[in-house]
Amino acid sequence: MSTPTEWLHDFLVFQVHISPAVLLVSYYVGALLIPVLVYDMSRRFNQRLAREDWRVPDRYKGGLLARRGRVIGYAVVALLLGELAWRMMFEFLVAYFQMHEALTRMSGS
Repeated sequence: MSTPTEWLHDFLVFQVHISPAVLLVSYYVGALLIPVLVYDMSRRFNQRLAREDWRVPDRYKGGLLARRGRVIGYAVVALLLGELAWRMMFEFLVAYFQMHEALTRMSGS
């Protein structure tokens, strides 16, 4: 067991990495914020579609229900892709730290 002074020295010379500990918290904060951001984007997109200059002629109108369906469809796709990309990014970072740990053990450091 190291003393606080040894731990501080190891931390300052990058022998101890805090990133793996912070990674889990960062992932869940982002995973919870992505749905909020997607909701906000879809709300803004729906408002933009409702503006007068975005309106299509009556013969092409699918109605309010069709517009909302499109917005919901886009939001679902954005949510799935956002969560998937977020997860893949953190899996890459976890793999990086696991490789670093394995290489450090192999070198005997």
